[in-house]
Amino acid sequence: MKKIKVILPLLGFCLIILWISYNIDVNQIIFSLKQTDKTYLFLAIILSVIQIFLASIRFYLFLNAANTKVRLTKCTEAVMTAIAYNSFLPSKGGDLLKAFVISKEKPKVIRITGITVVERIFDLFTIALISLTGLLLLEEYKYAITSVSLLCTLCVILLGFKKINQLPFIGKKLNSIKDLYRIFIKNWKSTILAVTTCFLIWSINLLIIILLLKSVGFNFIYFKILAYWPFAMIAGILPLSISGFGTRDGAFLYLLENTEFTETILTATFLYTLLVYWFLSLTSFILLPIIKYNNRDKE
Repeated sequence: MKKIKVILPLLGFCLIILWISYNIDVNQIIFSLKQTDKTYLFLAIILSVIQIFLASIRFYLFLNAANTKVRLTKCTEAVMTAIAYNSFLPSKGGDLLKAFVISKEKPKVIRITGITVVERIFDLFTIALISLTGLLLLEEYKYAITSVSLLCTLCVILLGFKKINQLPFIGKKLNSIKDLYRIFIKNWKSTILAVTTCFLIWSINLLIIILLLKSVGFNFIYFKILAYWPFAMIAGILPLSISGFGTRDGAFLYLLENTEFTETILTATFLYTLLVYWFLSLTSFILLPIIKYNNRDKE
């Protein structure tokens, strides 16, 4: 099973590269890259780097809302570790490493993993809500039903945390996270603050793709980006390729229904993968030794 999880994204990535080489005008993409507006690109790079620190603050706030006190610098180390490995692990699997960076104690690792899952649920909730807003503004009620269904599913999952210890086989091992739902409700002010950072991060994420689309000279309707890019991001989480490369791009292209500017749109979405995944991954790998050394002195 573990081999399949590794091989499938790698195979998907290779197949996507092969498909692009036969079906997409690569020369046009190279031309679009050369013509990229450097100002928009520079702004997108700055916003991408800022996301590292915002994600660290978000993780810190979720831990704080769950009565789990961890230093912000340690949260930064955990988030950078996750970002570094998310480029290679499918479905943002690097996020699961955050708990092991924070603690080596099994009960605490399970608890922090539970908090990380809650953080990801609120992330998806935010994405679905942003998409629903855009779809309603475009009067795309067919896709809006999908967003509402996702929101309802996420609510059910959150409510299910109350009885997570009753799951067969693994329930007893998850006993340390059964009270998370109650704690997040009790600390509602801290929870709202943590969720607000989710909206801030994904709003910046939308701004990054908007800047990249502008950098390649693609004219678009803002509401369409608001409506469709969240769906593309969810498609990118599926373990079908490395870093969501190809799946996210293909989903966005399909939803936009704009075949006339295929290469131009793909140039922007490829730049997104380059910046938000590979560039941030490399940046995290470079900065991690410094962060670890700094945290070692404080422990």
